[in-house]
Amino acid sequence: MKPTTSRRDFLSGALSKTGALALAHRGGSFGPSSGERADAPSDSAPRAESVAAFVASRFAGAAVQRAELYRVSINHVYRVHCEQGTRWLRLSRAVDRSVPRVETELRVLARLTAAGLAAPRPIEGVDGHFCQRFAAAEGARPAALFEHVEGEQDWPSDPAASSRLGHTLGRMHALADTTGVRAPEHKDLHAIFVAPIEVARAELDEQGVGLDRIERIARALYRFCEPILDRGRAGTGFCHGDFHPGNVLWGRDGTVSILDFDWCFDGPRALDLGIHRKAIGLTSSLRGDLRDHQTRRWRAFLDGYRRARPISEEDETLARAMVLGHHIGFLSFAIRWREIEGCVYLTDRRMRRMAEFLALWIRELELPVDTSWAPANPTWALGAASTGLGAR
Repeated sequence: MKPTTSRRDFLSGALSKTGALALAHRGGSFGPSSGERADAPSDSAPRAESVAAFVASRFAGAAVQRAELYRVSINHVYRVHCEQGTRWLRLSRAVDRSVPRVETELRVLARLTAAGLAAPRPIEGVDGHFCQRFAAAEGARPAALFEHVEGEQDWPSDPAASSRLGHTLGRMHALADTTGVRAPEHKDLHAIFVAPIEVARAELDEQGVGLDRIERIARALYRFCEPILDRGRAGTGFCHGDFHPGNVLWGRDGTVSILDFDWCFDGPRALDLGIHRKAIGLTSSLRGDLRDHQTRRWRAFLDGYRRARPISEEDETLARAMVLGHHIGFLSFAIRWREIEGCVYLTDRRMRRMAEFLALWIRELELPVDTSWAPANPTWALGAASTGLGAR
């Protein structure tokens, strides 16, 4: 069952992962619901007046009329009303979002949008930089201003929509190759499958939360992927890093715009493909008509991608494993943001559920990993298959 949607305005990184998931579970829209417009300042959200003054001083020709706090999440997002129209200011937390990294991400996005990619275009400041330092009570925070992009955030379930998503991703990869853009981070197999376990282990060992089953699966995936990548026929280069239906906007004119480049990296492009396979929930637990429908969606996604650039047999094989690479990466995400969001995912129950989720996918690959401890079709798997949220 997909969440209902309403016509909203979004920008790159406007929705936090946790905020979007909470709304999806409630079946609500992906914008502020009634009574949820964060107009009152919180301890960590700067006042709208300060934000308006900041934009007016840092961005030439902004002609700011007023600003309003639109969303409080991992990022704080402000709608900025200017004479030229709506702009959006994203204030990143400074936990692990340094100004140089954000500046690199924004320059990549600026080059891609200039080359024709449909995405929120970052606006350059008067000093020639896209990322500005906003003086907050807790210290300097990276700030970025974006042009307005109108569209609807949806969770389409038909193969035709999957084909459009595949073509959008393929075109982004092709534009990245043409423009020669590079992300601020490179990810190899160790960074995808092993490093998140290492990041999480110290924290979870203190809590008595076990990672052994997840680690065995992660290392089996590493061994599975390594010889495939060594053949040199799998695609590598700039990747979005979190390309799922919740990070795109569907315009009335048919344009599909890409949001949220916060997780971009250089590495195996099969990870971008695998994230969509995860989003449609194509696991070994599906049977009958539902599996047939999700398989058609996956094939349509790949066919759409091929209309923009080639895809190898190795890419398709790796994509099935990279489903789990993205999910394992969520461990390090949860650790990094625990001071802000709370360690709500890092419990023994959550780790057991995550291990069960990984077991569902590992059976698709028929790897020599013992998953007899995991149920063949856990009670929560139907929701994971229909929404792609999995154990999050």
